[in-house]
Amino acid sequence: MRQLHPRKNWIVAINHFKLYGCVKKAGLVTSERHGQWTFYQRHEANIEAFLNEVEKELLKL
Repeated sequence: MRQLHPRKNWIVAINHFKLYGCVKKAGLVTSERHGQWTFYQRHEANIEAFLNEVEKELLKL
């Protein structure tokens, strides 16, 4: 079995951190810290509104 390089795993973790930061800033998720852990929850109303706007824009094409 192939071992993963620790530094590469760190880069993946950083990319996930950036992704969740952007998604949180957009209002699509909320977060709650518990010690060293951060838990994210989908904000369904905002996700639905976002998808409706995307659909409207795509139908304009």
